[in-house]
Amino acid sequence: MITPLQYEDRYKTLKVEFIATDTPPVTLSITKYRLGKMTLEGSRFVTAARDYLHQQQKKAFDFTLALIVNGQPATFGMWEDLAPHVQPPFSGKGSPEDCQIVAQMAVLLNRTTAANLQNYCDTNIGLDCNGFVGNYLWHVRGKKEWMEIAGEHDLGPGMSIDGFFDKGRPIGGLDKIQPAELNVFGLVSSASKRIVPVAVWNPDGTLKEAGHIVITEPGRFVQATDSAKNTFLRGLYGVESTGVTKTGVAVGLTDDWCTITEYIDPATKRPQNVVGYAHNRIFNIHRNSKNQDDLFAVCAFSLT
Repeated sequence: MITPLQYEDRYKTLKVEFIATDTPPVTLSITKYRLGKMTLEGSRFVTAARDYLHQQQKKAFDFTLALIVNGQPATFGMWEDLAPHVQPPFSGKGSPEDCQIVAQMAVLLNRTTAANLQNYCDTNIGLDCNGFVGNYLWHVRGKKEWMEIAGEHDLGPGMSIDGFFDKGRPIGGLDKIQPAELNVFGLVSSASKRIVPVAVWNPDGTLKEAGHIVITEPGRFVQATDSAKNTFLRGLYGVESTGVTKTGVAVGLTDDWCTITEYIDPATKRPQNVVGYAHNRIFNIHRNSKNQDDLFAVCAFSLT
């Protein structure tokens, strides 16, 4: 089974081949963070893709759209089969295969050229946090073929962040973390001490609150020794798609060390569990990717 780091590399070195336009292959890097609704181009692209397929079928009722996915031919005869793959990349939920499909069709539909394809992707498509983690858990850990679409309640890119914790093994202390597993961090609100499940938008379209999720690379960890000569887990290596830092620097799809410490409630001077998840301890996690500390809950998944 490929690991989260290897899955990340598939997005970062995405080979796109063209059969419908006889264009030389290109390699793209899908790393931009994208959260929320499609861009205007995304909406126009989806409409153009649907219209193209319908127009071709009016000319020949047995027309099928031929594309290349992971080096193999893939054909689409119905819009209902194609739509679930062209929409997700524009809203941060696309798999590497979905991104290959959109890239090919962007050239086919004259939305851009192969030479400008990287810029087109940077501007219009990308990943949010559970877009990456969900696709990994669904397609890799879940052993689902690229054309299989996760349902709303499946362990996939459309699941709310608290939904992952409904399915994962709760972590109730530092000593319960197993570095060989897939550990998932879910952002906890510092005010409510609850897992933030989804992005919440203000009426004016600005972001009010967003959850966040990180997945760790199995077997990659750091230990430390305290003054009593006790050895304990100190850090895990995380893979995530994340937005801007507190200083306004854009990050996107990345990987880096995460330092984990016990959160101590200022009022009680004791560790605290997540509200609504009695078996999940709250941790303070410093992510080098953003050079910041946040509160997270942790749950774990086996590799299979």
